[in-house]
Amino acid sequence: MTRTIGGLLATIVVTFGAGCPGYLDDSLPDAETDQQAVVFGFNEFGFELFDEVDKGDDNMALSPFSIATALSMAYAGAEGDTSEQMADVLGLGLSQDQLHPLLGDLNVDLDARHWPELDQNGDQIDEDQEGELILDSSNSAWLKPGFPFTDAWIDVLEADHGTEVNELSFDDKQAAVDVINAWVEGETQGLIDELMTPDLIDENTIFALINALYFYGSWESEFRAGQTQDRDFTTLAGNVVDVPTMEHQHNRYLRGTRFKATVLPYVDGNLSMVLILPDRGQFKAVEKDLSAGGLYSVMANMERHEVDLRLPRFELDSDIIDLEPHLQDMGMELAFDDKQADFSALYEPTFDGRVYISHAVHRAVIKVDETGTEAAAATAVVGAMVGSAGGPAPQPKKLYIDRPFLFAIVDERTDTVLFIGRVADPR
Repeated sequence: MTRTIGGLLATIVVTFGAGCPGYLDDSLPDAETDQQAVVFGFNEFGFELFDEVDKGDDNMALSPFSIATALSMAYAGAEGDTSEQMADVLGLGLSQDQLHPLLGDLNVDLDARHWPELDQNGDQIDEDQEGELILDSSNSAWLKPGFPFTDAWIDVLEADHGTEVNELSFDDKQAAVDVINAWVEGETQGLIDELMTPDLIDENTIFALINALYFYGSWESEFRAGQTQDRDFTTLAGNVVDVPTMEHQHNRYLRGTRFKATVLPYVDGNLSMVLILPDRGQFKAVEKDLSAGGLYSVMANMERHEVDLRLPRFELDSDIIDLEPHLQDMGMELAFDDKQADFSALYEPTFDGRVYISHAVHRAVIKVDETGTEAAAATAVVGAMVGSAGGPAPQPKKLYIDRPFLFAIVDERTDTVLFIGRVADPR
């Protein structure tokens, strides 16, 4: 099951920066199932995106799974070259019909992660199981009332992605973002209280597609709080600071050509945190070499060896990341182009304009202490329209009935004309 959650593992690993060892193969193995192929694609996408983001000397984290999941909901409405570009960037090699049910299965698989293990009634199976693990991925779609979205697209969102579909007026920008942010805050257990801001919405906004990911995991073997003490930590900028540093005796270790690595498992035995420590002076080079295949190799080649581990206690908030320029640099250009984007699978032919992605934003929060890890991520993909229904509201046409006229009463469902007549003098 570790492979299945590779995207989540990558989210945690990038907190520290990592790299694939020079003597290990950094290519991914052949996928054994279609679902694994999708996961591998998402993972590679995540590492490429992480490399694109300008981090400077700051902390950074993102969730490849959350970002890819939100984009996949928009991808379900894409056609033509727009669809091909999105598939290429997301690492998707399956047809739309194949992909979305697999993503639904993956979400079900992830949501089933729970410790202690529970039976069908929600009761704990084994009273001796200690610690806690929660993994919850939730999707929501907020759609402009009256816009002609296709039933087929909404069916994919609901049936395959398990998406909670809601109507939401975007006329009051602040009210709209308050509703969405409240949903995100609830789904992330309060870790992320703001994802969207009013500047992401305008008069042409027609949808916001949201993924929220929450994780809490107790360590399989907790750090002893009494052993935590302030120790020196040299920042990426070269400053030496005192930080609370935890200590632990551990038995998983790998020495690479430019780094050391270990894996810390959580209580369920399926999820782990991978820690990679580049050698002095090698951080940026090792981080630059980081890939999904390299991480896979690090985990696959981990050895049993006693380790005295010291790990800083930390909290990290990426703040809101604007994904649009990074996704465009990676090749997802058409989706954001209001003149060329093709999302015609998500709206009915009665709309003769165009739909495009106007904004894509992401935020991740991670907390690590002696007992375990709490983490959350959220992604918003915002869609807008242009064309006949876009731009400023048109001035109404004038129709003043001030002279003789004709009329008819028609049953539009059956096209039956019930009455027809004329009015020459209404007195």
